[in-house]
Amino acid sequence: MKRSYFIDYSSKKKVPATQEDRDKLTAEMKAVDKVQDASISEDGLVITIEAEKLEDYTPIMDTIVNVFRRWDDTSEVEFRFDLNKDNL
Repeated sequence: MKRSYFIDYSSKKKVPATQEDRDKLTAEMKAVDKVQDASISEDGLVITIEAEKLEDYTPIMDTIVNVFRRWDDTSEVEFRFDLNKDNL
């Protein structure tokens, strides 16, 4: 099961602009317990998380929000139905 989330950064300067930055964030997301796979879009604004069960997403996203808060302390991780219409 996959879910996608929009990342709202405090400014354009905070968006992970390089592949190295995106790879670092992806590695941190993949290291979260119960994450089967994770990716970040080339523009750095959308992440996709794969987990086995729906109930796994709450603890996963609690941790992933912290990953992005370390990157940008005022960033917000938003679930958007338009990003997930094929996954629901």
